[in-house]
Amino acid sequence: MHSLDMDGAPRLLFEMGSMLVEMGYKVTFAAFDTGAMAEHITTAGALLVILDRHSAGTVQNLLSELYNSFDLIVFNTVVWADMIGAQTYVRAPHPKLVWLIHEGELHPSTGIEGRKGGKKVFWYGKRFKSIGDQASQRNTLQKVDKVVFVADKVRSLWGNYDTGHFETFRGFVNIADVEQRALSGLSGDSRKKLLESVHADEHTFIMSTVGTVCKRKNQLILVQALEGVGGAIFGKRPYILLIIGAPSPSGGRGDDDYFQLMKEYVEAKPDLKKRIWFIPFSNDALGYLALSHLHLSVSVSEAFPLNVLEAMALGVPAM
Repeated sequence: MHSLDMDGAPRLLFEMGSMLVEMGYKVTFAAFDTGAMAEHITTAGALLVILDRHSAGTVQNLLSELYNSFDLIVFNTVVWADMIGAQTYVRAPHPKLVWLIHEGELHPSTGIEGRKGGKKVFWYGKRFKSIGDQASQRNTLQKVDKVVFVADKVRSLWGNYDTGHFETFRGFVNIADVEQRALSGLSGDSRKKLLESVHADEHTFIMSTVGTVCKRKNQLILVQALEGVGGAIFGKRPYILLIIGAPSPSGGRGDDDYFQLMKEYVEAKPDLKKRIWFIPFSNDALGYLALSHLHLSVSVSEAFPLNVLEAMALGVPAM
């Protein structure tokens, strides 16, 4: 895993791994740093290995260690691009390699570093040399047995490199699990405590947005929208916005500069300060989501956002 945070990509991979455990397979999650997902992984019956960045040595040494231990290796998200691009092993004697791509802004045609229509857009090719140009993209994508996308639209952007090894495995949530975790956070006095933690009551209109705080998720635009039209929309009714995914040890570390900019923007305006709440990723995040009357997703781009699926599973209108 690229991290053990409570962000969408690790959670989706965790759901996939949990299904395999239930089917009787031995599953190991490996990451360079621990995080809030660690407890969930061990509870599900999977093994957890924290890789040592220093003793891992070169990319080839790390890959060799992994290759000698597993039948199937899944690289989760685009952040593994350069490691995949650097590997030189012949696949046949080694485990099957699968690259699971969640990101919806990988291709130059969609891509804060490139430009499209005069607007700034993001493209991961500016960050990872192994997908920095067409030749590198083709070379890197051919070094795995399967490239799995969470949405057909993202997959279509890479169609020229598909030699029959591309697949789509659409993002999903376990509805029963989402409901159980959300309701456990609202049982007994928990609902009252969650409301009190954000200075709200049963009359407060609660809006939520979930995701790592960063430019791509675009949370600042929601803050500015509330500042501009919140009063006109809600009148005298109290209203708040929960920004779930604020940096914390539980995940959502994201773009610290963007987060600090947004915090300073809110802190400088007393009326906003009482309405905007930064909530870290944690086990009660779904409880906060379940409290919401409206869930908002304003990302510049998304492939298959789990937070929208979770809102829908909880019966919260999503926009």
